[in-house]
Amino acid sequence: MLIGTGSVCTSVNASILDEIFEISKKGEISEAELFTAATFSAYEYMELHPSRIPYFLFPEAKPNIESIHSVDHAQILRG
Repeated sequence: MLIGTGSVCTSVNASILDEIFEISKKGEISEAELFTAATFSAYEYMELHPSRIPYFLFPEAKPNIESIHSVDHAQILRG
């Protein structure tokens, strides 16, 4: 499973975080698996060098999908 590998051609809202949140609400896949599918697995599949991988900070968010999804703006730390 890869998440977020589509484009705005298939959806007007190409938010990876929205995709993860919607899938997580079904409760069939763990949050760890969803984050891996949207990050490390996708980067590896697309052969992105680790130096090109972006990092984001979600201020005041707890370490779970629902809390991160509720943050209005993420801060880009690298990318």
